[in-house]
Amino acid sequence: IYPNVTILDHCELGDDVIVQAGTVIGSDAFYYNKRPNRALPFQRMLSGGRVVIEDEVEIGANCTIDRGVSHDTFIGAGTKIDNLVHIGHDTRIGRNCLLAAQVGIAGATIIEDGVTLWGQVGVSKTLTIGAGAVVLAHGFTRTRATMAEHAAALAALGLIAAVPDLPYVTDSRANARVLADLVQWLRAGTQTPAVARVVLVGFSAGGLAALLAADAPGVAGYVGLDPFDRPGGVGRDKAAQLTVPARLVRARPSACNAFSIAEPWVKALRALEDDRIIEGASHCDFEAPTDRLCQWVCGQADAGRQQAVRAALLEAVNRWLPGAAPAGLREPGGLREPGALR
Repeated sequence: IYPNVTILDHCELGDDVIVQAGTVIGSDAFYYNKRPNRALPFQRMLSGGRVVIEDEVEIGANCTIDRGVSHDTFIGAGTKIDNLVHIGHDTRIGRNCLLAAQVGIAGATIIEDGVTLWGQVGVSKTLTIGAGAVVLAHGFTRTRATMAEHAAALAALGLIAAVPDLPYVTDSRANARVLADLVQWLRAGTQTPAVARVVLVGFSAGGLAALLAADAPGVAGYVGLDPFDRPGGVGRDKAAQLTVPARLVRARPSACNAFSIAEPWVKALRALEDDRIIEGASHCDFEAPTDRLCQWVCGQADAGRQQAVRAALLEAVNRWLPGAAPAGLREPGGLREPGALR
């Protein structure tokens, strides 16, 4: 505890907590009852909750953390908070979050595990900010149904998994705009909890569309599942400009991946973390579930190879969206059961 820190009544701090100079913990909530018929319409409501800070939390200088009104204000273990951050009453911040300088969080907000909020982000009251979402793009002439098992595995981690039907058959740029719009829709929390980061995953031609959208704000990473490129290398050119982390999971050359037409992406991607070849894989091993048509055209799928693809996908997502937890979405004080595919 550094100089000039004020810790008021009804505050609990765990082990190995660091609080830098000038921070105030446990102030009364900024919470008022308004009655227009009174000369002074605003009457302060009593703060009946606490501030609870779990182990190994670090709080920067000149932060302010209000105690709860009807519930506790809670900060989960391992969370790191920069200088000049305000946390409003009844807010619940999960484990292993990062809050950069001048973040302001209004009352009764839920910040789930693993969320990062960069400088000067403002979060309105009563919102839920999720650790992340994954958008999956299907292949050429395929539908969202062929990515449903991947999506279900991601949803079981507590993530939002969105699988749109791509509206354009051959226009990858137009499909990329649709994916970029979906990323912003997820970040805004229009019909789901707002998310801080989104991973884009694309199979075959969907891999090209996802790559073209991967520079959209909020994208945390890109995974190409045996991706396809157009003749002329539109994907290669985009890969050379992309700065977000990327991983490729591929089959050996075959007619269905246009004889590894996307292989030049390996050298072009500036932040490529992994280029994984699934030995013996057919193009159909990268979608889940596949069907007889794909296997008739591109070769038989195999459960073991499909599992290797799934493992590579989950490994990437867990790296870029570290709030994902195998047993469900972890909340302060326990685990929430994972929902159905969302």
